[in-house]
Amino acid sequence: MVIIVGDCMDSNKNKMPRKCPYLSHFHCPKDQATAYAGLGVRFIFAILAWFVLGLNITPGSSFFVSLLLFSAPLFLEYKKFIPDTRLRRNVNNFGKVISGGMALISVIGLFGILVIIDDNNNLYVQVAKTFIIFKGYIIPLDFIWCLVGASVFVTGLDWIVYEGVTEKQYIEYKCSNKKGG
Repeated sequence: MVIIVGDCMDSNKNKMPRKCPYLSHFHCPKDQATAYAGLGVRFIFAILAWFVLGLNITPGSSFFVSLLLFSAPLFLEYKKFIPDTRLRRNVNNFGKVISGGMALISVIGLFGILVIIDDNNNLYVQVAKTFIIFKGYIIPLDFIWCLVGASVFVTGLDWIVYEGVTEKQYIEYKCSNKKGG
């Protein structure tokens, strides 16, 4: 069996300098992002999803399904990009840690190790009493929701520190005018 790893190609059928990380060139994206696929739109959807995630939480494990549906796409989105500046790499790595941690918490909750309980109208995350360690240990659910809020903050920060083509051209224009005059 021969596996051919092709070069990634952009929308103009030009070869890009690095090898495609997939098994064939058929998996290389050849499309271009639209205005709706930008970091600002991701930030707005993250805010909306964060508020929706905080609504109508019930005891049991259904919250962990929603949390996984929130965190897993963010984690995969952060894994997909390799930022070119140190600041963006740091923001990206922080986003990976937070969204990956939330995805891990979600999976643990889906396995029944973590459960949402209601104690006098206060919601908590409790470690299952049948689990080998930390039996019955509780954490306020507010803490998990604030962790999700930190993830929303990171998506906003990622949008702020990103320099697109237009921003780079503007900065170069402003810098060249200061040098020339």
